Amino acid sequence: MLSRLLRVQPGEGRIVGLVVSAMALSVAGMTVGESGISALFFERVGPDSLPVMYLAQGAVGVAGMLLLSAVLGRFERRRTYVALPTLLAALLVLERVGVAAEAPGIYQVLWLTTTIGLLVQGLYLWGTAGLVTDTRRAKRLFPLFGAGSILGAVVGGLGTRPLASAVGAENLLLVWALALAGTSALCAAVLGVRRGGRTRRVRSRRPSAVAELRQGFAFVRRSPLLLWMSIASILFSVLFFSLYLPFAQSATARFPDANDLAGFFGVFWATVTAAAFLISILLTNRLLGWFGAAAMLLVLPILYAGAFGILLVTSTFATLVALRFGVTAWLQGVSSTGWETLVNVVPEHRRDQTRAFLNGGPAQVGTAIAGVVQLVGQEALSPRQLSMIGLVTAVITIAVAWRVRASYTTALVDAIRSGRPRVFDDGLPNVPVVVRQDAQAVGLAIAAMGDADPRVRRLASELLESAEDARAVAALHAALHDPDPVVRARAVHAAERLSSDELDRAIADEDARVRLAAVRGRGSGEVPEPLLRDPDPTVAAAAAVRLLEGPSRPGAAHTLERLLEDDDLETRRLALGELAEAAPEDIAALGSSRLEDPSPAVRATAVHVLVGAGSEVAVPAALEGLASTDPRVRRAAREALGRLDLGGFGDELRGIVDEWSSLALLDGSIAASVGDEGDAADLLRAALLARARSRAIVALSAVSVTSPDPGAMRIALGILEGNDAGQLANAIEAIEVAAPAPPVPSLLALWEPSATHPAGLTDLTWLDVATTDDDPLIRACAELVRSSRDRGGTVTRTSGSMTQVELVLVLRQIPLFATLEPAELSQIAEIADERVYADGEVIGTEGEMGDEMHVVLEGTVRVVRGDAETIARREAGEIVGEMAVITMAPRVASLIAEGDVRTIRIGQREFEAMVRERPEIALGVMRVLAERLGAAT
Repeated sequence: MLSRLLRVQPGEGRIVGLVVSAMALSVAGMTVGESGISALFFERVGPDSLPVMYLAQGAVGVAGMLLLSAVLGRFERRRTYVALPTLLAALLVLERVGVAAEAPGIYQVLWLTTTIGLLVQGLYLWGTAGLVTDTRRAKRLFPLFGAGSILGAVVGGLGTRPLASAVGAENLLLVWALALAGTSALCAAVLGVRRGGRTRRVRSRRPSAVAELRQGFAFVRRSPLLLWMSIASILFSVLFFSLYLPFAQSATARFPDANDLAGFFGVFWATVTAAAFLISILLTNRLLGWFGAAAMLLVLPILYAGAFGILLVTSTFATLVALRFGVTAWLQGVSSTGWETLVNVVPEHRRDQTRAFLNGGPAQVGTAIAGVVQLVGQEALSPRQLSMIGLVTAVITIAVAWRVRASYTTALVDAIRSGRPRVFDDGLPNVPVVVRQDAQAVGLAIAAMGDADPRVRRLASELLESAEDARAVAALHAALHDPDPVVRARAVHAAERLSSDELDRAIADEDARVRLAAVRGRGSGEVPEPLLRDPDPTVAAAAAVRLLEGPSRPGAAHTLERLLEDDDLETRRLALGELAEAAPEDIAALGSSRLEDPSPAVRATAVHVLVGAGSEVAVPAALEGLASTDPRVRRAAREALGRLDLGGFGDELRGIVDEWSSLALLDGSIAASVGDEGDAADLLRAALLARARSRAIVALSAVSVTSPDPGAMRIALGILEGNDAGQLANAIEAIEVAAPAPPVPSLLALWEPSATHPAGLTDLTWLDVATTDDDPLIRACAELVRSSRDRGGTVTRTSGSMTQVELVLVLRQIPLFATLEPAELSQIAEIADERVYADGEVIGTEGEMGDEMHVVLEGTVRVVRGDAETIARREAGEIVGEMAVITMAPRVASLIAEGDVRTIRIGQREFEAMVRERPEIALGVMRVLAERLGAAT
């Protein structure tokens, strides 16, 4: 019950408990120590020296940031997080000795220690929390972690007065040191670091701390989110200390004794943080979920504006206490958690440096600015004028916080892209350098066209093709006779005008790329009709598209129809691609015929091409494509809808969202109802959840079309479709920010680590529903669950007689197929044959043409070469015979059963089709081959 209330999922309890305890203990110790330091400083130095201390704080903060950046860059982070509180504790013990000896300037040093303490504490606490959470979990758990720190502040604040009375304000430093020692132990437990071990130095050459600061600034400058957060950090520091100074002056005047002042600070912080704790527990999690972290950050400068507005009217002690109370409660309870959530979007390897930069750079610059303002204000400005400056600063901060909010979605998308970069961007020319008007570069490229190496000439022709220079055109024209076909094709494509002889030569070229370049860009009168019978389907389709405009239209239309109905899917896809250059009516007539093509790749291309036919034709086709089970078709549909006028199709979009959301949530509820009843129940749950997510993506795709940020939605949906675990949290967060309205949050819950949908179905109901499902795999799984119940909870499998669903159960355990969904495993089971071999039976013979591979289910297969030399043994879960299938060459070894062996046989044709449809399988085979190559070498 408590876990559900706090949104702690199964398996997270220990980590959450340790992190919350570390937060509470560290902040409790700092609250006690900081109260004692403040009391000692105000009693023995005085609050009027605060502006000078603000300037010193700024310098110390920047120096501390540089030092921390150097430490973080040179030592392993987990051990560094454990070591930092221990080092700070040792410093406090030394300073307590300095207080006893009345060392000169010791109270100023103590005051600056709190600055370092805050910087270091934020680093090791939130750094530890960041290592055990991702972006999505951070949004859910960071409010709980923040509540732990607030609870620590409450306990520390309430304990300050009795501790000060018992041991004196000076010895509160030792209390803080003890708390830091305990925090170090808790961080070690969270991060799995053995206490007493040395902090390992990272053995790599790294730049200096100043160079890292420069790199960090460059990284921040490239990120709109971090740039605006840096500006906001400066302004928030100015606001914080501008309000703190009158509060400290008034409190010191009211409590002249150090112990009494320490007690007041303790009670004040305890009261503030108690309120912040309640806000954090009861509201923060929900506020972040409803409005987002960036929106909650925006409230803080609004509160500051109200506070300084009130100070323009009255500045009594009670007023200052009330204003400080309200602003700090929101700062601790909501804004600090939201701030850390924003920082957690930064890639993990940059997160610590970013946190140190924000806290030690801009924040300390703001502190120094506040010091300058207060120094000037003490001499030349009245308290009312200082309040007016604070009000203006708050208004500026509101505008900056709004920009932080606006740039948050962009940062989420950047985080996704950095985790899964697109190496080959569709639709962009593969031009490494844009030459344009650079005369020197054009001259070099022209000279390179005479190089003997065809690779050099290819690159030079590629460069010249993008140059706006008459010399480039002339050089390419001269390359029409180049021996390399790629260079000839570029020359033909770039030539503004070709003579009849040159055009005839290009059209008759033996290389299809040259013929295609000759056809593209020519009018119907320049394309000869015999090209309709060109052996290359792309050339024939390109010629047919251009001949549709002239008297050869009947033959051209027949050619396109023939190519679009070809048995080879690649021929159909290429013909569709050329059809995009046709007139809208021809695109509509011919392109629509491939919307029901058996190949998802062809259907996706058809949706893309139909955009050229106009919205009336393309929108209905794209809306239908959203409901496809294949992600490529859905992706094509989303992109097409983003380029079309959707006026008049609003009802259809809303209908898709409502229908598919309902279906997805129903599947999610049934999946949550399935009990733990063995492999069959696990497969049934996985199949239902996979279908629920697939249906949810259809609904989310429809939502993305009208989203304020459809680009972010499309990228995030691509992550969901690809099941990229490393970027899943960022993708979910990006969708929730870009489209926060219902039913998006309920649909996104389907990707949480454990389903959050209530079961709502009885044990009998969910099984009855599943056994009557339209999906044959789900029905078969449900029947298997029912039959296993009848047999006492066991699933019996007879060798050589597995059903398709039993075969799927086996395939799920094979590493090669581990990333596939149950429906995809079912497709593999359809094309696979179960084989049984006796001891010594030959599965494959060395030297024969291999047209099949095997996945070993049971037993051992010996790989034998030559005179019975055993070079390897393959156990259950491994594949054999894959080399012959991939290379289509004779087998390099024999495969012999050692004992009774059972395998799954996949033929060469079936394997190629499987790899073409699911590239993940190809990656799995590559991993197997790489492992074997590593073992052999």
